[in-house]
Amino acid sequence: MVREDNWGWYFNLLNIEIMIKHKKGNLLQMADTGMFNLIAHGCNTQSVMGAGIAPQMANKYGADRFPLELIGPNINKLGQVDISWSTDYEHYIANLYTQAFPGRAMGIGQTIPLDYDAIRLCFRKLNFWVNNQIEVINEYSTIELGLPFLGAGLAGGNIHRIIAIASEEFDMDNVNVTFVEFDNSLEWVKIGSEYIYTKRGTKNVQLEMFKKD
Repeated sequence: MVREDNWGWYFNLLNIEIMIKHKKGNLLQMADTGMFNLIAHGCNTQSVMGAGIAPQMANKYGADRFPLELIGPNINKLGQVDISWSTDYEHYIANLYTQAFPGRAMGIGQTIPLDYDAIRLCFRKLNFWVNNQIEVINEYSTIELGLPFLGAGLAGGNIHRIIAIASEEFDMDNVNVTFVEFDNSLEWVKIGSEYIYTKRGTKNVQLEMFKKD
């Protein structure tokens, strides 16, 4: 069972100290509220954005037109990071090249599309970018990074292993990391400095409250 808000219950068993949050909702809708100033998703090196969250990132932010995507299929993109600022939505978007080819995990014992070494390298480079963007840190105090269950859906990765990699690669002094489990029945809104969500179609917004630090 996955509990909401954080993963400490799981990683305490492994003696791993982390401060990574878990939320449910639609990552793109949550970013629209201002909850995140950087969102990222996993990509393949073949410039194919046909499934998962990728088509939404392409349609809304033009992620399929970022410089590395325009190169076309190229295995050398594996482990690379492509970051762009969205003037329309006022936050950063990052393509993380975490798998060589598009495709789905076919079953137990089969090779999965996700490359764990690539995801580690992408997280490391994204963390390096944050720590070297002084103007970004000065503007926001800290980076609020929103990630989908990156690599743990069609690509067949293990979400707990992915979270463990994130906990090792991100500097939590400068980056607050939230993994968003897709649930389109929830809609987030900002009231003052607080974020709350409600089930779509209802008026009860007292289900959960998340206060930004």
